[in-house]
Amino acid sequence: MPTKPASNRRELVFIASLVALFVLFCLLPIGLELARNYLAEVRAQRLLAHAKTLIRHDGLPLTPSEMDRFVPNPPANQNAAPVYDQIMTIMTQHPKWRALQPGVYWAVFDWLAPSLPRTVFFYLSNRPTNNALILQTAQQYVQNTALLIPLLEKATSRPYCKFPRNWRLSYSLTFPEYYMMRDLNTLLVLRAYLFNRQDKPLEALHQIELGAKMSQHLGSDPVDIAFQMQSSLDTLLHYAWLRIVESHPNDPKVLAYAAKVSRMLEPPPNLNYYLAGSTLTTESIDELIKKEGPARVLRALDPIGNTSSHPSGDSFDSFVTEVWNRLGERSPSSTFTRSQAERMIGLELLYLHRLYQINRVYAKDPYRNYLAIHQLEATTAQAAKKAPRDYFLISFDSSSSSSSYTSFSSNLLQLQTYRTQRQLLLYLLKYRLQNHQFPNNLQGLPLNEVIDPFTDRPMRYQKTHQGGFILASPGARALNPSSAESEIVVRFPFQP
Repeated sequence: MPTKPASNRRELVFIASLVALFVLFCLLPIGLELARNYLAEVRAQRLLAHAKTLIRHDGLPLTPSEMDRFVPNPPANQNAAPVYDQIMTIMTQHPKWRALQPGVYWAVFDWLAPSLPRTVFFYLSNRPTNNALILQTAQQYVQNTALLIPLLEKATSRPYCKFPRNWRLSYSLTFPEYYMMRDLNTLLVLRAYLFNRQDKPLEALHQIELGAKMSQHLGSDPVDIAFQMQSSLDTLLHYAWLRIVESHPNDPKVLAYAAKVSRMLEPPPNLNYYLAGSTLTTESIDELIKKEGPARVLRALDPIGNTSSHPSGDSFDSFVTEVWNRLGERSPSSTFTRSQAERMIGLELLYLHRLYQINRVYAKDPYRNYLAIHQLEATTAQAAKKAPRDYFLISFDSSSSSSSYTSFSSNLLQLQTYRTQRQLLLYLLKYRLQNHQFPNNLQGLPLNEVIDPFTDRPMRYQKTHQGGFILASPGARALNPSSAESEIVVRFPFQP
C-alpha cells in the first residue's frame, strides 16, 4: 500500500502537469503569432530585397546618388538650365506680366480652337467679350516680354538641360521651372500666331521650333510630372504647327521647314526613363519608415503637407502626405508594422519593374504596350481588393485617372498620333503640289507611316467634296469607349 507522501507527490505532479498544459495552451497562440510575424518579416525582407535587385538590374535608381548618375552632368557651356534660371529671375521681377496672361491665353485658345483639347487650358474662365481687347492685350504682352527671346534662343541652342536637383528631398522636391516653361511655351505660340497673321510663316514656325527644343529640355528630368508637362507643351505646339501649315499649304519652303520642326516634336520612345522618379520616391518612403518608424511617419510628413505652398503636381509632397493620411485612416499607425511596410514597398517596386519590362518588350509597338499596361493595372487592382494594405501604394498611384500609368501610356499614344498626322499632312500637301489633287487613298505610303497608334490600323483618310480631306483617329475612345476624349481630327482646309 503506497505511503501518504508518495500519494501527495503524484497529486502535485498531476496538478503541475495540468498547470503546465494550461500555460502551454495559453502561450501557444502567442507563440504561433510570434512565429507568423517572424515568417512575415522574413518573407517581406526577401520580397523587398528581390524587388530592389530587379530594379537595379533594370538600371533604375533607388538612391539620390544613383539618381545623380542616372542623368549625367553635361558640360557647363552645353547646359541650358542656367539660362532658364536667368529667364525665371526676369519673369519674377515683372509681376505685372502675369496680369496680362489671361488675355494671352484666350488669344491662343481662339486661334487653335476648336481642334485644341479644352483640357490644355482647363483653367480658363470668363472670356472677355471684346475680341479687339484680347488681341491688344496679347500684342502688349509680346512687346513687354521681348527681352526674354534672346535668352530663350540661347537656351534652346544648347543640347542639354539639367537643373540642379537635390534628390535627397525626393517627395518634397519642387519643380518651379516647369510652370515658367509652360508660360514661355504659351508666349512662343502667341508669337507664332501674330507672325502668322502678318503672313510670316517661317518666323511663326521658328517660334514652334524654339518651343519644341524647350519641351525636350523640360522632358529631360526623369520624373513622370516632366512627361506630363512635356505632353501638354507638345500638344499646344502641335496644333499651332497645324494652323501655320494649313494656312500656307502651297509654299515649298514652309513645308520643308515644317517637316524639320515636326521632327523636333518627336515623342519619347517609351516611359521607362520617367520611372526613375517613381523608384526613387518609393525607396525614399522605405528609408523614411526605417528612420522614423511606421508609427511616426504620418507625424513626420504632416508638416510637409501643411506648409507646402506649391500647387498639386509641383512636388511630391502632396503625393506622400496623402498616402500616409490615407494609411492612417485605413489602419491606425500604431498597428502598421515594419513587415507590412516592407511588403508594400516591395510590391510597388515589383510593379514598377513589370512596367519597365512591358515598355522594353513593346518599345516599337505602342498599341500593344498600352494593352499590356492596362492588363497589368487590371490584374493588380484585383489583387489589391484581396490585400488592400499590401497594394496600397500601387492603388494610390492608379487612383487618379491622370496619374495612372495607363493614362501616361495613352498620352504617349496621343503624341505618336499627332506625329503620324503631321507626317501625313505634309505628304498629302506635297502630293497635291506635284499632282494637282489629293490621292484617293494612302496606299502609296509604307504601312508603318500610316498606322494609327490607337487602333493599330491605318489612319482613317477621306477626301471631301470641297477638294480637301479628313484625317481622323478615334483617339482614346478606341481603347475606352466611355472616354470623354474627342476624336483626333485634321481637316483640310481648316474649318474654325
